[in-house]
Amino acid sequence: MSALLLPPDRQHEEAELLARIVKGETLHAFETTRLHRDGSLLEVAITASAIRIDDGHLIGVAKLVRDNRSRKAAKRQMQEFNQTLEQEVGRRTAELNIARRDLQTVLDAMPSMIGYWDKDLRNRVANRAYTAWFGRTPAELLGMRLPDLLGDALFASNKPYVDAVLQGHAQQFERSIPRADSQAIRHVLAHYLPDLLDGEVRGFYVIVHDVTELTEGLLALLKERERLSNFIQGTNVGTWEWNLRTGETRYNERWAAMVGYTLSELAPTTSQTWFDLSHPDDIAPSRQTLNRHFAGETDFYTVENRLRHKAGHWVWVLSSGRLFSRSSEGEPEWMYGTLQDITAMKAVEAELSHVAQLLGSVLQPGTSRTIGASTGEALMF
Repeated sequence: MSALLLPPDRQHEEAELLARIVKGETLHAFETTRLHRDGSLLEVAITASAIRIDDGHLIGVAKLVRDNRSRKAAKRQMQEFNQTLEQEVGRRTAELNIARRDLQTVLDAMPSMIGYWDKDLRNRVANRAYTAWFGRTPAELLGMRLPDLLGDALFASNKPYVDAVLQGHAQQFERSIPRADSQAIRHVLAHYLPDLLDGEVRGFYVIVHDVTELTEGLLALLKERERLSNFIQGTNVGTWEWNLRTGETRYNERWAAMVGYTLSELAPTTSQTWFDLSHPDDIAPSRQTLNRHFAGETDFYTVENRLRHKAGHWVWVLSSGRLFSRSSEGEPEWMYGTLQDITAMKAVEAELSHVAQLLGSVLQPGTSRTIGASTGEALMF
């Protein structure tokens, strides 16, 4: 019967098993194969032990054969699952490494400093701009605490923003700090963004833009504007800006003061403000001069005209300006200029004209006039 159950390559097992039992060896369960009556191969687990009488004489062998197919199948499935899992983990790890490398490449290409600090203020991520700014290698910066990187003074000034972002509030602030590789002061705009997960702050992202050129350009612009403002105040002229497409005009306080007003009294100002204040006889000549300038016949618009003062009298002014921009269709757009009070000069011109007329009539031949001059002692004629 056993021979029928034993596969050809397992015929020796029964004899070996019996021999070991006779020798008194302790046998442990072992796995093997047996034939099913349908000819298929079965995976089984066999346990065998000696049957002895009281005097120890061997009278038989007890053998338990268990169908091991289910357990072996489960074991194979587990092995296959583990193998598949390992392959999937390997694939995902490779994808993650590629994604991490791609992200680091993108971060390193950014001119701004980008990093991440955990809630213990230890660095976890930093791009090339970050390491270069502080003169550190990526290995040195990774895991370094923020106070150690910034130093006592700079960290103390940044600490209020650090405390706030760790409470979940985004921060934005400006700083002027030296770079590690330069003695020059650089101006930066910093953003601290909290990393929130389920309402808990795990750390914060840092984005720092080097805005030195922008800041210095702005400071230079402000200085130049102050300089121009000083020139305008020093020359005591009014300024005007005119958008010819919309009619919008902008005047300074001096412009309004020339005609006895404040800017608030004239507001809102448009091109109509100028027309309302202009002498009727001066409007047409001013338009003609303006059109010649728009046509490119003159480099500048310069015209003398009269504006009515708040008190009712006329004020002579010299208006000078230039067209600085045109629309995409080529139409005049923005024009800028100055306004100067020349009333006193016009009065002098009028007086000089009167004197010239008087002298002209005196010097004409045949005119009977007597001119007297005193030498201090006698009157000569």
